[in-house]
Amino acid sequence: MSRLIKQVLASIAIFCCFSMQAQIVSVDKVTVTVSDVDAIKSFYTGLFHAKEVASCTYTGKGIAQLYNLKDTNTIVKTVELEIGNEVLELQSFKGKDNPQWQENDNLFEGIDHTAIGVSNTDEQYKFYRDLLGMTIGGHSENYGTEQEHLNQVFGARLWITGMKAPNGVGVEFLQYAAPPGGRKYPIDSKVTDIWHWSTTLKVDNIETVYSHCKASAFTVVSKGLLHCNLKGTSYTKAFMARDFDGHAVLITN
Repeated sequence: MSRLIKQVLASIAIFCCFSMQAQIVSVDKVTVTVSDVDAIKSFYTGLFHAKEVASCTYTGKGIAQLYNLKDTNTIVKTVELEIGNEVLELQSFKGKDNPQWQENDNLFEGIDHTAIGVSNTDEQYKFYRDLLGMTIGGHSENYGTEQEHLNQVFGARLWITGMKAPNGVGVEFLQYAAPPGGRKYPIDSKVTDIWHWSTTLKVDNIETVYSHCKASAFTVVSKGLLHCNLKGTSYTKAFMARDFDGHAVLITN
C-alpha cells in the first residue's frame, strides 16, 4: 500500500449520532477533494480493488449551506469507496468560489477538512476556539434528502460548524439532532486501539496551551509536555490531549 493511501486512511473522519443522552455512533470516513472523481475512482478500483458503495451528485441551496458556499449553483459529485474496512470518499466541485478548488492540472486538489461527531458544539468551542485559537468559518442546520444521501443516514438532521486555522485543513463539527441512539466514544480508548485516529495541530505557544489544558477539564494523554527529537518530524515539543468528546489531538510547536 502506497504512502499516500496510508496517510489518507489514517486521517479518519468520524461522523457521530447525537441524542439527549449524548450517546454517539461513529462511521469512519475520510473525504478527499479531487479534480476528476472518475479518474481517481479508477485508480483505487484498479490498483487496490476498492469497491464503490455509494455515489451522488448535489447542487442547490442545501449543499451550498453545508459547505458554506456563496454559489448555490455549485455542483458537487461524490463517490464512496470501500478499501478493506475503511471508506474513502472522493468529491469534486464545479463552481465553488474558493480558487483553491478550481480546475487545474493536479489530480488531487487537496484535503478540505476532517469532520468529527460532537455531542455539544458549545463545549467543543472551549477546546478548539478558546484553548487552541481556531476561528468559526461558518455554521448551518442541515437536513433533507441531500444530507441523508451525503451522510448515508436516513432522517439525518444536524448542526454543522466549520472551524479553521490560518493554515491547513479545517475541523468540522457534526452535532446530530437526529437520529438518536448511538454510543459514546470509549473512555478507556488507547492510542494502540485499531480505531484510534488523531488530528495534529501546531501552535506557537505550546507551553501556555499545555498549562491551560492541564488546568481545565480536558484529558492530557501524554506524560507531560514532551521534548521530542524524532526523525522525520518538524516539531521539538508535543503532547496529546482529548477534546470534550474524547477525540485525540496531537498538539505540537
